[in-house]
Amino acid sequence: FGEDGVFLETFLLNVSPDMINPDVEVLSVKGCELTDSSLKRIGEFRKLRKLILNSNFLTDEGVINFIAPLKGLQSLSLFNNEISNVCIPHLLSMQS
Repeated sequence: FGEDGVFLETFLLNVSPDMINPDVEVLSVKGCELTDSSLKRIGEFRKLRKLILNSNFLTDEGVINFIAPLKGLQSLSLFNNEISNVCIPHLLSMQS
């Protein structure tokens, strides 16, 4: 936590779109103090198969708006965030 988490979120929010590799398939950002604002940028990784977002400050709204549209995800970990059962139907709709 601390400065590293704040740095990562600031980077995600301000990095130029052409600097993001859209072919990333695995992304782990555990304990980085990410908020829903960060998820918008993570949602641009359309080829993600595995996403680990444990121990951040994510909410139902962020998961519904930015994670659920990632149809290629095969593995998603959201342990220790501020989410509830509200997002479960949206996540289940991701299954093929």
